[in-house]
Amino acid sequence: MAEQVNINTSNFLRDFESTLGALDSALNEAVQAVSAIRAFVPQISALAQVVTTIESAVTQARQNMDIAPIAQPTASVAPAAPVIPAALRAVEPAPAVDDTPEPQQESGRSGQPTATGTECLRLSVTKTSGPLDLKMVDNAVNEHPEIVDLALLDYDGRQATLKVWVAGSTDRQALQRSLTEDLLERVGDGAEVKIEFDQESAAA
Repeated sequence: MAEQVNINTSNFLRDFESTLGALDSALNEAVQAVSAIRAFVPQISALAQVVTTIESAVTQARQNMDIAPIAQPTASVAPAAPVIPAALRAVEPAPAVDDTPEPQQESGRSGQPTATGTECLRLSVTKTSGPLDLKMVDNAVNEHPEIVDLALLDYDGRQATLKVWVAGSTDRQALQRSLTEDLLERVGDGAEVKIEFDQESAAA
């Protein structure tokens, strides 16, 4: 019986020492863990400072975005006046009551009375998109040798009406077709051309 008690006591002491050893080892590991955590404290503090700085920068940026930009004054630019060729600008429009006088009594580009033996036609050019360039109209008309004189009757920036004198022997249909094609090509998109021969035109 005494021998059995000694055996139990020996086993108990062995287990107790083993338990104390495990506890001591755990305490050592805990001390090391605490030391490691303390080593990270300065880094955590620095990270917190960085986060605070970022939050301040974001707040300031949001405040700046909420400020409406100051509108800069813009100078008003008056639309440019249409350029009227000198050859057409020098001619005064015919009276509104009767805009088809005898060619002998009306001055054309040269300022001299139109020669006899001619026929008169009324030319209307309209551009629905954008301003109408009178210089292009004048150039297109001048390229036809059958035309001996012309006068500007009306111009409002988009539409021009001219009186044109042609030689009496001119083929009316050929001239009308050729002049219409040239004007449409020169003026461009949105152009309308209307040509009418004056039944009361003078002839020699």
